[in-house]
Amino acid sequence: MTWTPYLLDNIAQKIVLDAIERDSKSLVQAHRLRSACSYGLERFWGEQIRLLNEKNANDKAKGQFTKDVWKALVLIMKSAGVDLPDEDIVSLPKKNDLKEDTPYVVQVRAACSKIRSLEKRDVQASLAVLASLCEAIVWWKQRLSKEEK
Repeated sequence: MTWTPYLLDNIAQKIVLDAIERDSKSLVQAHRLRSACSYGLERFWGEQIRLLNEKNANDKAKGQFTKDVWKALVLIMKSAGVDLPDEDIVSLPKKNDLKEDTPYVVQVRAACSKIRSLEKRDVQASLAVLASLCEAIVWWKQRLSKEEK
């Protein structure tokens, strides 16, 4: 695997600026995202769904921030020939009705299956790019956001 920068710094800066404009409090998620890389692509991908389905507006903003990072990773890896899931997942059904045939369950299973079916080298490359992207996001967050005191 050879290193290609993929303009990660530029992408990270845009993600941070968009988050500041939308809800600067969501940037606390930046450090968590960097840590989440160690759990793998599937769990990183799933974090956006968990947060977007929360009732708290701050969690939804964190979910959008996480989703922005995932969407950026999808585009970066697509240019490298790696196909990651990029479909928007429908909202969690009311009353947690998680029957096998609900669109939510079908979409989640399909996305997880797509991640699990990746070649080992594609997973490793994706995680390396994701970790570097998250590092750049943390760097830009520290320079561009005002810390809450």
